[in-house]
Amino acid sequence: MSQVNRARVKRVVISPDAFFHIMGSGTAWSVESGIPQGARLRGLTLDPTTQNLNLFVEHEEFEEVDVSREIAPQLEMLFKKL
Repeated sequence: MSQVNRARVKRVVISPDAFFHIMGSGTAWSVESGIPQGARLRGLTLDPTTQNLNLFVEHEEFEEVDVSREIAPQLEMLFKKL
């Protein structure tokens, strides 16, 4: 019998090139929308096919996902360069 592993998570997908650019640009960035206040980072993976980073964010307002059987939905983000 398989175990159901439910969590209130979504994925933030970012390309390593974009991440490197943000980290190495010498500028400040803020999140305009996407990650709710109080959300927690629960893990990350590297997709071997796309080479994108997947950051898994948990928050009580997200719908539950069976993480053992489903891909967490993508969380749309808006960043602002300061």
